[in-house]
This record gives sequence, structure tokens and C-alpha cells, in this order.
Amino acid sequence: MISTSTTHKTVGFSKNRLLQVLLVWYAAVWVVTSIAPLDRHDWFLENLLVFAVMAVLIGTYRIFPLSDLSYMLITAFLPLHAICAYYTYSEFTFGF
Repeated sequence: MISTSTTHKTVGFSKNRLLQVLLVWYAAVWVVTSIAPLDRHDWFLENLLVFAVMAVLIGTYRIFPLSDLSYMLITAFLPLHAICAYYTYSEFTFGF
């Protein structure tokens, strides 16, 4: 069952399977997109935001846990960001 912001139960990361799966999924996408991007410097600059967000989410997990839906939506956005950073936003054409 997916938790909401009002019913979130505080469990450790080692017992939260959903967060583990989401982290492994994004790590795999990130590793694949880190191999030979079009512009390494641009890719690194665009991923600084990801590093900052991940640091905040990990650092505040016990104090300020988000709902499972929030973590899933963040994880849905991050692979799209990684793919666009791989091709650089100016060179990425989504269906056009």
C-alpha cells in the first residue's frame, strides 16, 4: 500500500523496499546516461542539481519523510532529466 503524507510511517531505509527499488532504478539510468554524453561539461552541470536534491532527500529522510507517491514522482522526473542531460537540452528533440 502506498503511503500518503498524513499516513506515512517512519521506517528505516533498509526496510523500505519501494525506496530501494527507486534508488536502484535511478542509479542504473544515471550510470547508463553518464557513459559518453554529447557534452560532458554540460552533462555535469545539469547533474549538479540532481546531486543537491538527492543530498537533501537523503539528509532529511528521517526528519521530514515524503509520501511514497512523492518519491515515485521525483523518480519519474529524474530519468527524464538524466536523458535530456545526456543529449543536452538544446540537442534533445522529443518526437520533432
